[in-house]
Amino acid sequence: MTDYPDFTVIARLKGEYAGAEKSVVLDSEGALQALLYGTYSGANKKILIDTDGNVRMNLYAQDLDEMVNRFKYGSPDSLWLDLNMDNGVYDEMFDLTGKGYVYFGNVYMVGYASHKNDAMRLTADSEIFTPRTFYNLELFHFVPAGESWFVLRVYDDISFRYRAALAPGWTFESKYKLEYKRVSADDCSIYVDVAYTFIT
Repeated sequence: MTDYPDFTVIARLKGEYAGAEKSVVLDSEGALQALLYGTYSGANKKILIDTDGNVRMNLYAQDLDEMVNRFKYGSPDSLWLDLNMDNGVYDEMFDLTGKGYVYFGNVYMVGYASHKNDAMRLTADSEIFTPRTFYNLELFHFVPAGESWFVLRVYDDISFRYRAALAPGWTFESKYKLEYKRVSADDCSIYVDVAYTFIT
């Protein structure tokens, strides 16, 4: 009698080596010990393990500098800015430095005269993207998400209210910076809200 249930079957495993059957043996703890081989240029090579018994593999055939299984997100963060921008020059709105991800962002502009030609410029890593004006976004109908790094949400050149949204889901490796160029001499209120995270 054994301590195993009645339905337990005790079996002997065998393998074949050089045309002859060989019994597969266990160690004193009942664990199966195996010697693994791989083939390289027609020759058998042992697959080695480290001191903890782990098999180490070098996936060199993919020749990747970095393998990413998934984004490792940090804690979400946000910006809410109330800005006074200089006239006639690109003025920094915000600058995210590091490796990260932008969930969404908006730029709101409320003025007392037309600001349709005010421009916004994005720098992501080392790339400076073509500036967008509220008028350009309206003229060429950059409204659906995914058509530009900036899409139009509100264009009211009578009440002088405008809103544009940053493309969601944008990743960056070192920098994500947004600048604003106020063309109109009219004073205005500019607001920015951005939700983002840095990837660790």
